[in-house]
Amino acid sequence: HVVGVVHEVTELHRTAAALRERESKYRSLFESIDEGFCVVQMIFDDAGRPVDYRFLEANPAFVEQSGLVDAVGRTMRELHSGHEQHWFDIYGGVALTGEPVRFQNYAGSLGRWFDVYAFRIGDSEARQVAVLFRDVTERRRTETSLEESRAQLLRVFELSPTFLAVLRGPAHVFELANPSYDRLVGHRPVLGRPIREALPELEGQGFFELLDAVYRTGEPFVGNEVHAELRPAPDGAPEQHWVNFLYQPLRETDGTVSGILVSGTDVTELVASRRATEQALAETERVAAERDAERQTLRTVLEQSPLAVALIEAPDGRIAFLNSKFAEIFGYAVQLDRAEEYSGTYHGFHADGRPIASDEWPVARALLRGETTTGERLEVLHASGRRVQIEANAAPVRDADGRIIAAVALFRDVTAERRTEAQLREAQRLHAVGTLAGGVAHEVNNALQGVLGFGSFVLRALGSEHPQAADMRRVLESAERAARVSQQLLAYSRQQVTQPRPVDLERLLEGLAPVLQRLLGADKTLEVAPAAAAAGPAAPERPAPPIHADPGQVEQVLINLVANARDATETGARVTIAVEPADVPDEEAGAATLGMGFALPPGRYVRLTVRDTGHGMDRTTLARIFDPFFTTKPVGRGTGLGLSMVYGTVKQHGGWIGVRSAPGAGTTVEIYWPVAAADAVAESAPPPYGVRAAAGRGRTVLVAEDEPLVRDLAARTLEAEGYRVLAAEDGAAALARLEAEAAPPDLVVTDVVMPRRNGRQLHDAVAARWPGVPVLFISGHPGDDAVLQRLVPAGAPFLQKPFAPEALAQRVAELLA
Repeated sequence: HVVGVVHEVTELHRTAAALRERESKYRSLFESIDEGFCVVQMIFDDAGRPVDYRFLEANPAFVEQSGLVDAVGRTMRELHSGHEQHWFDIYGGVALTGEPVRFQNYAGSLGRWFDVYAFRIGDSEARQVAVLFRDVTERRRTETSLEESRAQLLRVFELSPTFLAVLRGPAHVFELANPSYDRLVGHRPVLGRPIREALPELEGQGFFELLDAVYRTGEPFVGNEVHAELRPAPDGAPEQHWVNFLYQPLRETDGTVSGILVSGTDVTELVASRRATEQALAETERVAAERDAERQTLRTVLEQSPLAVALIEAPDGRIAFLNSKFAEIFGYAVQLDRAEEYSGTYHGFHADGRPIASDEWPVARALLRGETTTGERLEVLHASGRRVQIEANAAPVRDADGRIIAAVALFRDVTAERRTEAQLREAQRLHAVGTLAGGVAHEVNNALQGVLGFGSFVLRALGSEHPQAADMRRVLESAERAARVSQQLLAYSRQQVTQPRPVDLERLLEGLAPVLQRLLGADKTLEVAPAAAAAGPAAPERPAPPIHADPGQVEQVLINLVANARDATETGARVTIAVEPADVPDEEAGAATLGMGFALPPGRYVRLTVRDTGHGMDRTTLARIFDPFFTTKPVGRGTGLGLSMVYGTVKQHGGWIGVRSAPGAGTTVEIYWPVAAADAVAESAPPPYGVRAAAGRGRTVLVAEDEPLVRDLAARTLEAEGYRVLAAEDGAAALARLEAEAAPPDLVVTDVVMPRRNGRQLHDAVAARWPGVPVLFISGHPGDDAVLQRLVPAGAPFLQKPFAPEALAQRVAELLA
């Protein structure tokens, strides 16, 4: 037989599943909470005393906080034999009584504070206790820090020498007041009382109104040395106080003002002491002020003096005073203690170049020997290294008994003055020579014009086969050579007429280089460096701007300089020509000096440098190189006018020239050409000349010339070319001739300087009456007035006297073409 017994366990299974689900949730919560949590089984001895406990549960947070790994199933004494009994007593009491406990405990081994909460699980028979640990170390530290801060602030508040008080509410009730405040108000009871009640004597002194304003606006108030009258005793005398104080609003967390912090210092004694001191010093200052005013006036005069002032005292020569001008001349001002130290700090030189000893300074001689010095010329070394020319005056200072008690010296910087004097003397000398040369050239030109002109007529009449034709050609060649010398003299005297226009100096030099190389000779090397190369490899490329010059005269300058370099060098020498922009700003004016001591004015320039590796020159030769007819070449090998012409041309163009040279070190010539103005460059155009064409027959040419010889020569030359010529002795006569003519002339040839009406006036009258009629100016020596007044219009056709008849005919033909 088989007997089956069936029990329905559906509800049992459901209950078990629910229990498992709840246990899973409990376990998940138990494992995930941040606080340490454990369940222990208390162990009691036979006497009922708790002696240990066994860990039944422990979450990960507890293990991390306590460091007890694998604690579940083990007793506390197994894990930590030194565990203290009072913990067993605490947890045992919870297990027996069921009363939970909460306390804070410091775990010394962990260095942490914990908030501990222990409660019983089940009844007293189960003897199980759950313990929750919360790490409150940071909170405990914050609380401890706050407590310490409060205690410290309280000590500071109590010990502060500054009076402090806290007022609350709109009535300004005293909440706190430190001992310094109590002393200020006479130790009256103020805490808990409104200020108007506690300190009624302040009414009418403005303090209550200030407190109300600070409380209302929330803006702090600072008072300095404010007078306050306090009456500590109701029947006592008022006390006068001066206080520095601050009313600082106190705000709640929402920003509203709830009170005012009063802090300050009683400065009554300080104010009284200061006022007493001020009163005591007032009389002294009044007396001293008069003397100080006199001293200050004297010191101001000395400081603002255009002369350097030095005052030294006897007997050792201590420097008592140096003004700012002294520091400007020497570069520094050191007040030495002994006269023997002077030359160790300040370096000077006599007129003959000898160094000045300490006892040789004018001020030392005045102090030591009683000498008076007037207008002594010396040279001193500036701190920058440059030498300064000075004029010294010194005298001893004596007392009533005639004893020397001090010495005073005055120094004047005469560097610029002496340089200007030297330049003025040189300019006057050159101007005088130039005036003489220009006058001679003018007279020679008129004579040469007749020789060249009428000599050409004679040679043409004789014919090339005539026996004396060769002699006449020799006469004309000599006249042309004399004319070239005359032109060089005019160039030196700056009395030649220029036809300036914007010129690219680099391009001009590039085109002229082959000619200069042939002039230099095959045995020497010519190097041409453009602006970019001349500026150096590290400098940015910057082409030289155009200059305002007569290109023909610039070419002549280059030819003369290269010819000079050729004669001053041996075979194998090198001549370098460089072109580069050179701007001199205002602050560098005067500091930029050319060779031979000339100062370069501020402006924009193009520097033309011609450097050779030849013999060089000594200082004596260098001082005379621009003199007309001065030459170091043998007789017959030069006129001595090459550099004279270069100098005159450069100065006439508004440029500057300087030469640096020394024996055996070669020679460097630097010419600074002014840069052409922007509008001149924009308006410049190629000159409308150079067209060679045959002259038309039957055309009328007016010739105005006050020199009969030149007038006849020009008329005969043009008539021989088939022109109809109207001759006049000056501008007024020329206009009269034109008025008598039915038709305007085809061209006008006029001298520049003539009586009654000059060439420029004739030009303007013709241009107004007959626009488009060309005017050719001729002149042998326009003179300084002609150049200054610019009698020749810029770019106008010009023919320099003396000229050959063929040159005049060719120029007229070109203009008519």
